Amino acid sequence: MLYGLVGGAREGVVRRGERGMGLLDRLRGDKPHAALTLPAPSPPALYPTLPGGRGYGVNIVGEANYQIHLERVAGGRTELGVGREHAIAELLPQPDNPYDPNAIAVLIEGGVVGYIAREDTCRWRSVVDDARRTQGAATCRARFKGGWDRGAGDRGFIGVVLEMADPARIVPPPGADEDRVIPEPDGVTSVTVTCEEHYQGTLVDACQGRSLDHWMPVITELAIAANPHSSAEAIAVRIQGLCVGFLTTAMSQRYSPFVERSPLRTTCVGELFYGKKKDQQIVRVRLALPKAS
Repeated sequence: MLYGLVGGAREGVVRRGERGMGLLDRLRGDKPHAALTLPAPSPPALYPTLPGGRGYGVNIVGEANYQIHLERVAGGRTELGVGREHAIAELLPQPDNPYDPNAIAVLIEGGVVGYIAREDTCRWRSVVDDARRTQGAATCRARFKGGWDRGAGDRGFIGVVLEMADPARIVPPPGADEDRVIPEPDGVTSVTVTCEEHYQGTLVDACQGRSLDHWMPVITELAIAANPHSSAEAIAVRIQGLCVGFLTTAMSQRYSPFVERSPLRTTCVGELFYGKKKDQQIVRVRLALPKAS
């Protein structure tokens, strides 16, 4: 079980309400810190509830204190590394942590394996709280790294990378008035919007002053409308009710069934990015939509 502690007390495994001793504690001869309380979890989610996957990676800190537990949950050691590639990790706030009230502990199979870095907790806390409130738990895929044992003392440190997306690229869940088009992870295609050059003022405002060095996620609304830049109807792409472009005639025909299937607003996740059109750099839009069947 994700939340159940397995086995008896071990060095490097922190039970709920306890904190292990770090290296500096041992050097000073300190006793373990006073008990810290991890919030009681909801029923376990054995699947990721936080957006992410391959291609994303958040390194955690403090794994050195939990190597025995990590060795067990990672499937032991081999000459090439640990025996298991992935696991499901749970993120739990630790509000009574004396070092950081925003601390977020990372647990695998009920035992702490590390923490979100202190400088990152302010970015992740609201995301974790939202997942716990709306989905019952904040979980993600965790990838193990290192952990080889080649004998003669040649043993690698076992580390953990969380496969979850940057909070700045996480979009809000669908509202009650939305019918959001959500492609399967292996069935998504990128559809480029046209005519954005006519709506640069709206697109610049949609960026909210943020840099587009990479890209920015945004919820877009799709609606069939007259295209003033063409003689045919097309799917208009809107952000916060304002038009920012249109799909081509071919793409409008392909995706019109998604728009017509529901009386609710049809929405999808889009991305704003810098691109060139007629040798001018403008804010452009692309949409994440299902591949053609």
